[in-house]
Amino acid sequence: VTLVCGFYLMLCAGTIYSYSAWSSDLASRHGWSSKQQTLVGSMMNVGCWCGILGGICMDTLGPRWTSLFALLQLSGSYFALWVSTFDGSDFPFWSFLAIAVVLGHGSAFAYSTALKSNVTNLPSEARGKIVGCLVCFFGLSGGITTQIQSSLFTLQGFLLCFAILTLVFNLLGGVLGTVVRSTPLEPSQIKHMARLSGIYLVAVLLALSIATLSLLRSFVPYVTAHSHYFVIPLLVLVAMPVGMLVGLPLQMEVHSATTNTPL
Repeated sequence: VTLVCGFYLMLCAGTIYSYSAWSSDLASRHGWSSKQQTLVGSMMNVGCWCGILGGICMDTLGPRWTSLFALLQLSGSYFALWVSTFDGSDFPFWSFLAIAVVLGHGSAFAYSTALKSNVTNLPSEARGKIVGCLVCFFGLSGGITTQIQSSLFTLQGFLLCFAILTLVFNLLGGVLGTVVRSTPLEPSQIKHMARLSGIYLVAVLLALSIATLSLLRSFVPYVTAHSHYFVIPLLVLVAMPVGMLVGLPLQMEVHSATTNTPL
C-alpha cells in the first residue's frame, strides 16, 4: 500500500516540472515578460532546494503530518494560481514568486513522504529497486502532466484539476501510505507484495508512452489534432496501480499500526 501511495505522491511532487508547458499561457494572462516568466520557474526550484525542511518534518512529526503539509502547499498553490486566472483578479507579481516557492516546497515535502515511508518499511534487498522506481515516477510526472494538460485542459481547467488531484492524492497518501514500521519487513515477507512488482512495468510503459506520444505529436498532424484520444492510454497507465491494490493482503499494514513509530 505504501508503494502505491508513494507512486501518486511522487506524481504530485513532480508536477512542478510541467511548468514550461503552461507558463506561456500564465505569462500571457498576466502580461509578464520572458524574464518574469523564467523567474517564477526559478522560484519553484528555490522551494525545492529548501526540501531539507521536509526531511526535518519527517524526523520530528512523522510522515502523516509531512503529507498534510505537502497537501496544503501543493493544492493551495495550484488553487491560488487558478484563482489568479479569472478576470478581475489582480495579483501583484511578487505574490506569484511566493506561490512558486511554496509550490516547490510542497513538492519536496511530498517527495520526502513517499521516499521515507517506503525505505523504512521495505527490507534492504528491495530498497534500491523501490527507490529507483519512485524517483523514476518523480521524473516522469512532468511528462505525464504536460501531455494531459496540452491534450485535455485549458490553463484554468488544468490548474483546478491539479489543485483537486494533489489534495486527493496527498490526503490518501497521508491516511493509507504513511504507516511506518518500527522494523523493516523481513525478506520472506516480500511475497505479499508480488503483485506490486507490476509497478516496475508501469514505469517502463509510462516512459515509452510519453516518448511515443511526444514524437507522434511532433510529426503526425492527425495525432496533434486528436491528441485527446491518444492520451487515454496514458491515463489508464496512471490508474493501474490502484487496480493492483484490489485483493492485496493488508495484514502487514494492519499489524504494523500497533508497532509503528509516532506519526
